Amino acid sequence: MKWPSIVLLCLACSADRAGLAERERPDGAVELDGGDLDGGGLDGSGLDGGGPDAGPDGGGDLDAGDLDAGDLDGGVDAGPGCDEGSRICRDGAIYSCTSGTFVLVTACSALGCTEVGGAHCATLTPSNVPDEPFLARTGVTVDAPAVTYDTNTCSEGAVVTQEGGGEVCLMRWAGNLRVTGTVRVHGARPLIGLISGDLVIESGAGFDLGGVDATPGAGGGVGATTGADAGGAAPGGDGDDEGNYSDGGGGGGGSCAAGGAGGFGSSDGAGGEDRALGGPGGGAHAADYLLEPLRGGGGGGLGARSTRGGGGGGALQLSVLGRITVRGRIDVAGAGGGGGDNDGNYEAGGGGGAGGGVLLESGLGVTFEGSSEVWAGGGGGGGAGSTSASGGAGQPGDVAPPSGGSSGGTVYGAAGGNGGTDGNGSPGANNDTRQANGGGGGGGAGCVVVRAPGAAGAVPRAASGHGIYRGAEPRLE
Repeated sequence: MKWPSIVLLCLACSADRAGLAERERPDGAVELDGGDLDGGGLDGSGLDGGGPDAGPDGGGDLDAGDLDAGDLDGGVDAGPGCDEGSRICRDGAIYSCTSGTFVLVTACSALGCTEVGGAHCATLTPSNVPDEPFLARTGVTVDAPAVTYDTNTCSEGAVVTQEGGGEVCLMRWAGNLRVTGTVRVHGARPLIGLISGDLVIESGAGFDLGGVDATPGAGGGVGATTGADAGGAAPGGDGDDEGNYSDGGGGGGGSCAAGGAGGFGSSDGAGGEDRALGGPGGGAHAADYLLEPLRGGGGGGLGARSTRGGGGGGALQLSVLGRITVRGRIDVAGAGGGGGDNDGNYEAGGGGGAGGGVLLESGLGVTFEGSSEVWAGGGGGGGAGSTSASGGAGQPGDVAPPSGGSSGGTVYGAAGGNGGTDGNGSPGANNDTRQANGGGGGGGAGCVVVRAPGAAGAVPRAASGHGIYRGAEPRLE
């Protein structure tokens, strides 16, 4: 009976994979030892463990009926089966064991399926608010036209405490969000958006959370004013006042980079010891800071006696289950410090506000297209006043470059320091002339953090703008 013998020889060829031992018989044929084949290929009683086959082929003998009709299924072993109700991931979908066979239960989204913690469709865990769920996705696209939004009232949103501390205004969209106008956001709280579909920021549109004068963007620190210190996580310090004419410049606010120190003025002339020291610049966050917790930029310090500091840029987080496409503009720049007056006191320049933070995270990808812009630069410090003119205000961090304000004159004035574009703000200029004033320090640059597949190795960047870019992988769980 040739066919069983051929089967046996073929099985012997792969016996090492089946875990079977071989031994050579005296007649030169190969005999399979030890319980024969198990696990559903051939029935365990199917191979005769006896002596040499008397047949002319010299091979091992198979008893009649030794092939179990249920064990060979179209030539492919069906395997040991599965536990009823168990689940696995296969081809981006969830399969469940039903009557010994895995059947499709749920086709997952483009984020796929994961078996960590049990098979389930993967989703994006948002930074800072990991326990806040996304809304069920719809196919609806919502247009966001030009509007002003206040995170203090947080209308149509919810005030929640982020994981690292501090309140945020949280908003959710169930479908796609398309930004077609400029959304201006102000208030004490940062803004977080959870978007269940795709996000597109069209050309000519975007989010504006930049500081203006002493007023910060949403979640940023206020610039110092007379009687009120600068705010934020890393504010600039106030300049000293050593007399009617000798004033130190305000320090620039800090963020992902440090603010520049304010320049000093002198009360007793060159080389003298009685100097009106400038305020210290705000410090930088850690080098591995990825906007967790979400913070805006620090405000600029006061230029003695009464020159305002610049407001810090705001903080914006957009967490998207789909894709993010930016063709427009996102602005979290710090404001420039005020210029010192020449109203008889020849005041020092105010410190510039630091750039804020932008966190873009997507489970599928972040793309910047066309003339996209992201501005997170620090504002320039203000110039000090002199006999001929007041000092100039520093440029905001959304211009290239954010220059410090001009001096009101060489006799008693001094220029402000430049705002940081991708690093620290520059210190304000000193003036060692008797009864002179110092310039304000520039604000430090803020952060642009992209969490998306591949961003840890190559961070996507906007076509233009300022800020310190940092990349990381999204948290898909």
